[in-house]
Amino acid sequence: TEVGSPFCDISDIFGKKIFLTYPIKDADGIKVDNYENLKQRQIYLIMKDKRKIPIYPLDSLMSLKQIEKQAISIANFLELPCLI
Repeated sequence: TEVGSPFCDISDIFGKKIFLTYPIKDADGIKVDNYENLKQRQIYLIMKDKRKIPIYPLDSLMSLKQIEKQAISIANFLELPCLI
């Protein structure tokens, strides 16, 4: 089983998109990063080699609670721990 990342979108630059897939066995968990000073939040797939791969686009109007709920849903679906 694999999980994909829709964030490898370089269409603004080259007019093309890249969709990457990663084996779930190489994944370590799902994490939410919350940068208070930038008002920026992101859900990442954390790989065992410590790479952080963005996997979910977030609406800037979503509350932190909504984002954490989404991360938990993704983690449960993928059967991975949620590292909030």
